[in-house]
Parts: sequence; C-alpha cells; structure tokens
Amino acid sequence: MNEASEYVAPLLPPTAAPPEPARRIGFFKAFLLFWLLPKRYGPHLAAGSWARALAAHLVAVSVIGVVIVLPKLYTAIGQRMILPQSQVTPVNVREALADTILLTAVQSSGLAWSWLPLAGLAGLFVSPLLVVLLVGTTLMPWAAGGDRATSVWKRSVRNVLWSATFSVPATAISWILSRVDWAKLYPFDIALILVVILSIALGAVLFVRMLICGAGRYVGPPDGPAFAPREPRCDDCGYPIVHLPLDTRCPECGLAVSDSLPGGRRQPTDWHRYELHPQGLLALLRLQWTVLRDRDFFRRLPVQSGMATARHFWWGTYMLMTLTVLFLYFVLSAVWGDSSGHRFDVPSFSEAASVAAIASPVGIFGLQVAGMFVGCLWSQWRLGVRDYRVSATACYYAAPLLWPFVLFGPLVVIVVSGPLLSVFDPRRKFELWDFPLTGDMLGGIGLFVVFLGCLVFWRMRLGAALRAVRYANV
Repeated sequence: MNEASEYVAPLLPPTAAPPEPARRIGFFKAFLLFWLLPKRYGPHLAAGSWARALAAHLVAVSVIGVVIVLPKLYTAIGQRMILPQSQVTPVNVREALADTILLTAVQSSGLAWSWLPLAGLAGLFVSPLLVVLLVGTTLMPWAAGGDRATSVWKRSVRNVLWSATFSVPATAISWILSRVDWAKLYPFDIALILVVILSIALGAVLFVRMLICGAGRYVGPPDGPAFAPREPRCDDCGYPIVHLPLDTRCPECGLAVSDSLPGGRRQPTDWHRYELHPQGLLALLRLQWTVLRDRDFFRRLPVQSGMATARHFWWGTYMLMTLTVLFLYFVLSAVWGDSSGHRFDVPSFSEAASVAAIASPVGIFGLQVAGMFVGCLWSQWRLGVRDYRVSATACYYAAPLLWPFVLFGPLVVIVVSGPLLSVFDPRRKFELWDFPLTGDMLGGIGLFVVFLGCLVFWRMRLGAALRAVRYANV
C-alpha cells in the first residue's frame, strides 16, 4: 500500500524470506547420519546433484544385498565344508546360467508375445527406479518450499533416493536380532516380542521422517514464486486491484478491497494461536468440525505463511483418525465378538476387526498422502497455482474432509463380518424394482453407494477449498 495507505501498492512483498544457501555435505557423513538428522542434512542433500543421490541409493541397496546374501552364502559354504564330499552336490555356475538362458528362450518362443520374458527381466532392473520416481512424485506436497514445481519434484525424488540410506541402521538392527539365541530367552518371549514390535514401529517412524522432513525446507538460490514480489489481486475473482482505493470494492465481483490484503478477512485460526498450548487439543478437535461444516472456512484461512503449523494440524488429524478407528474396532469387537461364527466361510467380527485395526494406521496414512497429492496436482494443472505451498497448506487443512472415508472402513467390517451379516446372506432373496437380488449383492450395492457419496463429498469440498485459496494474497 502507498499514498498514505489510501491505495493498493503495485506490488506486494515476497511471501518467503530468502532461503539458506545450499552447502555440500560429505558423502559418507550423509550416508551414515542422514537417518538421524534428516532436517539438518536433508534439504542440502535434496538440493545436491543427481549423481550423489543415485550413488547413495545404489550403495544403500547394495548394503541390504550384502547383509542378506552373504550370511546365506557363508552358511552354504560352511555346510559344504562340514558334510562329506559324497553328500555335496556340485554346482556349475556357467551351466546354471546357460540353462536359465535356454529355458527363457524356449518359454519366449512358445508365447504369442515373445518379448514378455525379456520385458520382465528388464523390469527387475527398472522397477526400483520407477518406485523411487512414483514415491518422489507422490511426496511433492511435502517438499513445497516456495520454489518452482520442477524444482520441488527434483528435490523430492532426490530425497527419496537418499532415504534408502536407512538401510544402514535397519541392517545393523536386523543383524543384532539375528544373532540373539531366542531359545535361551524363551521365558522372556513376550518382552522380546514387544521389543521387536517397538523396533519395527520406531524404524517405520524414522523412515517416514526421512521421506517427509528431508525435503521439507528449500535451500539454494531464491528462485521461485515465493521469493519474488507479486501483483495484488482480488481474493475472490483474481482481478488486479493495483492502485484501487482501500475503501472501495472490486469492480469485478464486489468484494471489499481491504479483505484481499493483509489484515483483511484471512486471519489465523485458533490452531495457529494455541498449537503448543494446553488448549491445542481442544482447538484441534473444534477445527475438525469447522472444516467439515463451514464452507467458507478456506476463504478466511491464511495460506501464504504458517506451513509448519498446517503440517502439525495434518499430523494431529491423522492421529485422531487412527485412534478413533482403533477405538471403534475395540468397542465393536467387545460388544459383538464372534457374531459371525455361524458361517464357517466368513471370519468372526473380532478377527476381521483385528486385521483391519492393524492395517488402519498404514491405510489412513496412505489415504491422506494420496489426497494431498491429488489435490495439489489438480490445483497446479487446473487452477494455475504456481506456489506449491498454497495448495499444500490448503490440503493440510482439508485433511478432515477424509473422515467419511475413514469411518467407511468400520462400516465395511460390520457389513462383511458383523451382526448385519445375516441380512446380507447370499441365501436371502430381495427384489428391487422387480429385479432379483441376493443379500450379498444388496450389501455390495449399499457399500458402493456409500463409498461413492464419500468420494463425491471429498471431491466437491476439496475443489471448493482450493478454488478459495487460488488468488490468496495472505
């Protein structure tokens, strides 16, 4: 603003401070310590060269192969040395390789598509890199740092390549556990099982931390939409409001000019204020319902700053969803128990609920990450949002829109293995508009309709949320 704060300035200041210069980290230092210090080393490694990232990935994969293959090879050699020579079957490596090639040639000549075996062999080498590209592309919203979309993608993929160095602590722990004589520690088997479970859970947390935190901050030259001044636009329609008086309205849509500028309608939420206070949990719970109910919430949400707070809200929502689903499975199992025991081909409700409870944390996490990726991609391609931070922040706060999907899981378990199973028994006959249906067909149609409703709700509300932040100046 200029002219004694009476008119809108021609340019607004950048939304991000100048980034930290990228620095080179020693290869072996990063290879051994990246899993422990992803926030410190990750941004600089993600901004580094492709050659170093690929080398780290290949060395990490080689470490896994050495730890898995060499002990088996050592055991095989030991057996050949201990057993009598008459019991040892000699193996000719050249003959085995020739037999494999001839067998592949015979199989390929007998197929209509003779290139399939060769393509499958090539896929063994190409598929790991394809997985890296897929994971890196999916995690792009977590790497949003104010730089360009191409830069975000490169940093995200390089971070995934470096994350393979988690094989260093993982293989070390696996080797230690393999050296334990479990038979001697039999009286403490329960404690040992808990130690193994906690080790696996801690490893999963550390690995996810590497994937998400490694590229969560941008370092390098200030090149990107967040580091350059920008032209102020109307918050609703995108009309340029340069030099317009502050006490007027947008000539295109009628929104007050002051509402589109700092200090206008986009104000910090209670979660911004009380995130680290005792009221933070209450603010988190309230904001869940606000996002689900209030269609104008994203018109009042600041998205050009506070991305770390938005991430914390996403994690808080994920924990709430996971704990809620686990609690539902526990209560329903305690109430209904083996309600489906009358049918041998269907697992009991407690069995189905146990399997679903184990899969729920991973399933909810995958659902949330997929929702983030789809939302940010649609925002970039269809809405032209150049700053990935804007769409990522909106998607972080749109996480509660997936509550219907999360609650859909327990509903499926109830229908498939719960007390309603008798209603959806295949032997029961129904008619819908003179069309014959069985019980399981009716249950499947009902679940499909519910799932479709959840999908439509999420798609419509997320699209509206991203359109509401499309021209945000704050």
